[in-house]
Amino acid sequence: MDNEEVIALEGSIGKWESIAYGNGRDAGRDNCPCCKLADRRAYEDVCEDDFAYGDGCRKCPIGRIANTYDCFKTPYDDFCTHVRHCEYCEKIGIYCSEARGIAEAEIAFLKRILELVVKESA
Repeated sequence: MDNEEVIALEGSIGKWESIAYGNGRDAGRDNCPCCKLADRRAYEDVCEDDFAYGDGCRKCPIGRIANTYDCFKTPYDDFCTHVRHCEYCEKIGIYCSEARGIAEAEIAFLKRILELVVKESA
């Protein structure tokens, strides 16, 4: 089992639980444990001059298993789209019930990815 991926996914699940059920905030790559792991892995694989934004997605458990880049076509993508277009979320800075529902979908999605990561190494 890739313990780094398990730890990153568990951290991401925690982040989204705090968004769905508390006062957590999404800051994209800046507070995503999976992005941080993937970027570190990608950076370690290439010299600094060759490192490009997004290279880490190939090293991310979400990107690898869901075959996606920047979590495109995942509940996270839906969440970002909603927050950008929701006047309540955008102006008041508090996530509305629909945004929290999408956050719950992200939690379920991440838990499925975690299960697949664990099964891969079994």
